[in-house]
Amino acid sequence: MNPRRKKRLTLAVTLIAGVAAVTSLLLYALNSNLNLFYTPYEITHGKNDT
Repeated sequence: MNPRRKKRLTLAVTLIAGVAAVTSLLLYALNSNLNLFYTPYEITHGKNDT
């Protein structure tokens, strides 16, 4: 493998790993705040945080 191709491959793998790490950390940090579903009981009894 020539040096230029090896450098591009290393850069691509590093970028993909970085994006995956940032996404994982973001989802971990927001885990307790991601409540996208209300049960029917919560809707009928007025649990609405908006």
